[in-house]
Amino acid sequence: MGQIYFSDMEVARGSERACAWRFWSDAGHTIPKILSLGDVVILSIWTGGKMIIRKTTGIDPELVIDLGSEFVAAQLTWSPSIAESRMIPRGRLTIYEIEYWTAEGLQFPLVGYPAYMVGVGGGNND
Repeated sequence: MGQIYFSDMEVARGSERACAWRFWSDAGHTIPKILSLGDVVILSIWTGGKMIIRKTTGIDPELVIDLGSEFVAAQLTWSPSIAESRMIPRGRLTIYEIEYWTAEGLQFPLVGYPAYMVGVGGGNND
């Protein structure tokens, strides 16, 4: 399936600002151009050893995968709710991974440990 890569992602705490990951077709970070029926991409987020958020394409509308062009194999976008973005503590304390799961049950990590979700801002009580 290609190599795993590690990428920190900033999350604006208290904001619905989307997070996006691009998987390039020429760098070995491949997602099949056509997802088979039942194939999904899963985003899992942990802090303090506890899973706090898990989102699945096709089930959770705030996690969307757009299959791309000739050069971009896909873009995965997560649009957190304000409450979800506040669950990410300030700083580089939260880890996450993104996996591609086939309908047959095979799992391929796309972004893996140690990939950090970095909470920034969020000092007000909106």
